[in-house]
Amino acid sequence: MRTSIFAAVLGLSLVGCLVGDEGTPGTTGGGDPNGTGSGSNTGSGTGSGSGSGVTPTPKLDVTLDKPTVSAELLSSSMVTVTFHASGGFSGPVGITATAVDGNSAAIPGWTVTLDKSTVNVAADGTATAVATVQIPSDSAVATGTLKVDTTSSLGPASQTAPVNVAKQLTVNLTLNGANCVYPTAMVGTIKVANGTKIRWVNGDAAANITVHISAGVGGLNHQQGATPPAGVYEQTVSATSGTTDWYCHNRNDPKNMNLQAVP
Repeated sequence: MRTSIFAAVLGLSLVGCLVGDEGTPGTTGGGDPNGTGSGSNTGSGTGSGSGSGVTPTPKLDVTLDKPTVSAELLSSSMVTVTFHASGGFSGPVGITATAVDGNSAAIPGWTVTLDKSTVNVAADGTATAVATVQIPSDSAVATGTLKVDTTSSLGPASQTAPVNVAKQLTVNLTLNGANCVYPTAMVGTIKVANGTKIRWVNGDAAANITVHISAGVGGLNHQQGATPPAGVYEQTVSATSGTTDWYCHNRNDPKNMNLQAVP
């Protein structure tokens, strides 16, 4: 009798163990009864790059700092030429400059000089050159064009600026003790065309200056009154021939300034 009861209890225990194992298929502690996991295999990255893949185009811009050059007779005007590279451009750039008329012909007597004939431009960098336009004292041409030509690996290019010349000549005078200081460009004989206005400017800070002109050229008076500091004495040539000298009156300096009238 005791054996039968023990067998019955053992059988119930085995049944309980089997039922418990079947109630959580495919899971280990904390899983859902259906045996499906809660994790996801989907990533969040897009995988797309931000680069455009476009190669920049090399470029060289050339500009003049003066869109128009205002000058007068016996004067020099400086024009800065600026080179600006972009798109990776770099290398040497050759430069030439001329003064031409409306027919692209060189203007007689006008000269253009460059401080350098070649500039080396760094990648996407900037470089400059200076062109100086010189107008003679007796120029019969009142308008012209500054033409700057450049050559690089990108090919030739040109930039231009009109040049307007006033028919006048300015003489800037100063004093050094008892002596007048004359512009070096006026030493010797200067040709002046009929109709040219000559302006003597007193650049001294305190003393008067009197300009003395000898006879020989129509339109130029023998002598003006004392010109005060910053004052201007003006005379206009009305002759096509003749020569005269001029100097600062009552000053101990050489008389080596002459004007020659021309048509």
